[in-house]
Amino acid sequence: MTKKTTPNEASNETSRNKGGAKEDFQADVLSLSGLERQVLKVLRQFLMGYTNATGHMWETAFETCLRDFGPTHGPNIGVAVMKSIQALRTTRKTTFRFKNPGCPCCRGFLSGHEKYFMYLLRAWRSDDGLARQTQTILLCEGEDAEGFSSRMKALSDQLDQYSAVSNQSGFLRPGNRLKITYRDQ
Repeated sequence: MTKKTTPNEASNETSRNKGGAKEDFQADVLSLSGLERQVLKVLRQFLMGYTNATGHMWETAFETCLRDFGPTHGPNIGVAVMKSIQALRTTRKTTFRFKNPGCPCCRGFLSGHEKYFMYLLRAWRSDDGLARQTQTILLCEGEDAEGFSSRMKALSDQLDQYSAVSNQSGFLRPGNRLKITYRDQ
């Protein structure tokens, strides 16, 4: 016996299953490291800049980089994210689906394309060649991805440099600010 669905249920089911990349992956956002979530936020802000060129999301993305990664690494990471998006735009033939970083409901989920991007970044950082190839093929739709791959490697290298410095003792992370007090004797 088949279950009868209402027209609304049928259209929701179709939109969830059509083209796998439209699926939402909440558990995957939770599995991202703090650093990966910061990169995801910047990625989404830059992508919002492409959807509304008159908006200020480019500035917001760089402000986020400065705040989250500091004045030394923030600009480099921001440029690396932006250049990886530019390379992906020239490689992919179809649209890249992403979630709005300003929407409290949406930002807790990953689109399928965001999942491929973040897992590809993780594969570069962990030097997992098979995962790197798989995610690149999925993300670039089988197109020649040499330029995009080199940009993702550059982003991975920037994050590795940031991680190396931030793991050293005495580094001032955003949650660990230096407190200065003045005491008159």
